[in-house]
Amino acid sequence: MDLPQDIHLGNVAPAICHKLKVEGCVVLTLNHDGTIGMAGHNVNHAKANELLSVGIHMNLTQMENAIAAGAAGEEAQEQELRLRSQRKEAA
Repeated sequence: MDLPQDIHLGNVAPAICHKLKVEGCVVLTLNHDGTIGMAGHNVNHAKANELLSVGIHMNLTQMENAIAAGAAGEEAQEQELRLRSQRKEAA
């Protein structure tokens, strides 16, 4: 199954799941007017929230690692390293 020619929020999630051979997915879109669209396939509200929460955690971790590696300004890098040190001391 290829992606449908007339792709929209009603058919994109099932097509992606089929193409990737995954059980379910949540798809977020950033629309031209700044609104956000969401579609899911084979996920209930609880599972969709779980996927989105894990996605947020993964994104924040990637961002923190990029900052610590110098992908941001010096001030942001120093702040991230300071926060990591504080977390380590608290643990």
